Order: sequence, then C-alpha cells, then structure tokens
Amino acid sequence: NQMSEELRTSFGMLEENVESRTRDMARLANELRTIAEVNSEIAVIRDQNTLLNVSANLIRERLGFYHVGIFLIDERSEYAALRGASSNAAEKMLASNFRIKVGEAGAIGTVTITGQAYIAQDADIDALQTSNQYLPETRSEISLPLRSYNVTIGVLDIQSKVQKAFDGQDIQSLQVLADQLAAAIENAQLVQRLEQALSELSKN
Repeated sequence: NQMSEELRTSFGMLEENVESRTRDMARLANELRTIAEVNSEIAVIRDQNTLLNVSANLIRERLGFYHVGIFLIDERSEYAALRGASSNAAEKMLASNFRIKVGEAGAIGTVTITGQAYIAQDADIDALQTSNQYLPETRSEISLPLRSYNVTIGVLDIQSKVQKAFDGQDIQSLQVLADQLAAAIENAQLVQRLEQALSELSKN
C-alpha cells in the first residue's frame, strides 16, 4: 500500500511537471512568434520618434504588459531619458520629460551602468526597485540594455501588474527584441544624419 501511494504521488508530481513545462513552452513559443512579428513591423520605420512610440505600443499590446518604456542615454552619458512609452501614464511621463540618472538605484539605472538585463521579481521588496508615482500598479519589472557595438545606448523597460512575471527565459527572448530595437534606432539615426547632411549640401 505504501509503495502504491508513493507511486501515485510520483506520477502526480510528474504530470504536474509535464503540464507546467508544456505551459512554459507554449508561452515561450507565443512570445517568440510575437517578437518576430514586432521586429518585422519596426524594421521598416525610419523616423526615430515614430519608431520608439510604435515599438512601445506594439510590445505592450502584443505581449500584454502594464507598461513599456524606451529610454535613450544622452550624449554626456548623464541621463537615460524616456523617449517612447505605452501605458495609461505614458503621455504624462513623456510630457514631464521623465528621465533616470545613469547609475541611479533601480532597475533602469542599474542597467545603464552594468549593460546587463535586470529583473525585479517583486517590486514591493526588491532592493533595487524604486517607486514610480506614475506606475503604482507595477509588481514586477524587466529592464534590458539597448546595445550598439557593446555600448549601452538605452534601456527597454517592461513592467507587469503580476509578481514574478519574468524569468531567465524572458531575458533571452526579450533581449533579442531589445537588440533588434537597438539596430532599428541606429538605422533611424543614420537616416536622420544623412538627411541633415543632404539638407546642408542643398543650401550651399
């Protein structure tokens, strides 16, 4: 009887593990598919402001997050300024010129210094998480570096109303999205510089 009970318990745990693994695989497959779709849509945008806001909206809507913000580090490497956002508070944050000092305590400030993704699993207790008056419902957050030739040029910040919404697998998949976004930003900046150069030449 004891052996039978142990076997039933073992099979029950195995079934739970299989179901959990299946759910994780389905979530990852959906996430990767959505990321590929977002990448294909942002790859053709050449205006930087349009690119940043469209990207934030697509990421939030397609992946179902509470808030998405895209920060770019200024030329002096002093601040990471919010340049694109999507949430109920997005317009207010952009209008207030919301920015984070490079290296400041918190997920975004930490990523600007380390160049490594950071996850705050529980915003209520995470030591590096600082409260944001615009986003009171945040319960977990992932911040990913926007990198250009191993230099961090900004941060993709994604926030959720659910605790422990992100894990190590999300770092791998969402970093792919962040890298593609960084490349699109570089392309938009290059197009802008070329247009400025051509405008200057036409004046001479």
